[in-house]
Amino acid sequence: MFELKLARKARLLRWLMNFYPPYLGAGIRVRHISDDFRQAQVRMGLRWYNRNYVGTQFGGSLYSMTEPSSC
Repeated sequence: MFELKLARKARLLRWLMNFYPPYLGAGIRVRHISDDFRQAQVRMGLRWYNRNYVGTQFGGSLYSMTEPSSC
């Protein structure tokens, strides 16, 4: 029963983090959060709004992928 509650909380957290403003602005999607909250999979596609002048992903967007885990 306890594992089921954690799984529901992980799904809710994933859903909420996909609407976190830095993630929305950078085009980052949270794909999976483990039931014990120790691992998360995130994805960020290369788009015109997160590309720098040399054609790679902007460093601030890459850093924002790790920011919520430091809280």
